[in-house]
Formats: sequence, structure tokens, C-alpha cells
Amino acid sequence: MSHPALTANRTAVITGGASGIGLATAERLAALGMRVCIADRDEEALGRAAETLAALAAEGEDSSPATRSKTT
Repeated sequence: MSHPALTANRTAVITGGASGIGLATAERLAALGMRVCIADRDEEALGRAAETLAALAAEGEDSSPATRSKTT
């Protein structure tokens, strides 16, 4: 069963997206062609997750420091 929100070129925002269920969800949605924005408190894990998702994304990601924002 599919949902109309789960289509290519839609955007998903996922908190806790650097590991576990959050990362698995982000990977699944990226594989569907969705734009995925992940947030997590673990900055190192977040960087690794972003690289993984960029590889899955059809258009990739601009991962330059200027495009990332850090929240403390």
C-alpha cells in the first residue's frame, strides 16, 4: 500500500535520523526519490548518515560546510 505523501520530489524531515529507525526511514524515503532532511544530536553520526543518504539520492547532496547548519 502506498501513500500520496510518499512520492518522489516530496520532502521529509526526520529527527534522530543519524541511526536506528530514523536512519532506516531516511534511507527508505531517499530510495523512493524523496528529499530527506535529517537532524540528530550526534554530529559525527549525522555526517556519516548524510554521506550514506547522498549516495542513495538521485541528485546527490551538496555537503559543503556552507550548506550545513549546526544547532547546539
